[in-house]
Amino acid sequence: MKTHKLEFYPNRGTSTEEKNLYKLLGQAWPIRPAVDFKPSWHTNLNKTYQHDPESMPQATAKACPGIFDHMRAGYILPMWTDMCFRFHDDGRSESNRGWDSMLPDIINNTISKPVEMHDYQQVEGVPFLEDGCPNLIKLNTPWYANVPKGVSLFYTTPFYHINSDFTVVPGIIDVDIDHLPNKEVNCFIKLNKPNVTIKLKQGQPLMQIIPFVRADYEFENNVSIELEGEQALDIMNIKHRTEITDAFADDHVKKLQQNRIPKKYNV
Repeated sequence: MKTHKLEFYPNRGTSTEEKNLYKLLGQAWPIRPAVDFKPSWHTNLNKTYQHDPESMPQATAKACPGIFDHMRAGYILPMWTDMCFRFHDDGRSESNRGWDSMLPDIINNTISKPVEMHDYQQVEGVPFLEDGCPNLIKLNTPWYANVPKGVSLFYTTPFYHINSDFTVVPGIIDVDIDHLPNKEVNCFIKLNKPNVTIKLKQGQPLMQIIPFVRADYEFENNVSIELEGEQALDIMNIKHRTEITDAFADDHVKKLQQNRIPKKYNV
């Protein structure tokens, strides 16, 4: 199996002072393999649990390969300094709903743009801005990335670490393209709680970086069912007939039956 070398450099900045500070922050809190950031809740979790003493033991999340593999995938970018943000929601128009920041003096006095605001008009109407601060925060990390040809990086929330205060906006970057913005490792976050001071703590897992090799794929969904006419129409309309079932309603049995695919189609 071919090995692909990924490199991260804490070389951001324009002035000498800015470059030196970014380098020191990167050295203090380097990007490391995700396996080094195993969350304590998973370590402390038992392998099984029981609803009651007479029931059979049930497996916990420790038996889930999806959770296990996701936590270990790729690399973690830790927060390089403390930062505080506050999303102010004054109930007026979207343009008046923004955020304030509080950063250490050395960051403010040395780094020209440690954080930037991306206005909601840049993605106006997108659903993920409907709940939370409509203006995104761009965190300019200390890092540049370098990857081999054909490799991209998936930036995402380290889901099993992050709390509900903020969300990391995911994205895929083709870092092998010879274009400076593609080389910069930036993190975009959305604040989720209005009128609450949200602190990003130095050293906490901030963003998960998962590399992958771009490739061409042949796609088949392997749907073997072949229906025509009225039967095909019935199958297509199943999703429109489903509804939330109220278990306490008198006709809940009827509703449950409506949510099933008709047996005669043998799907």
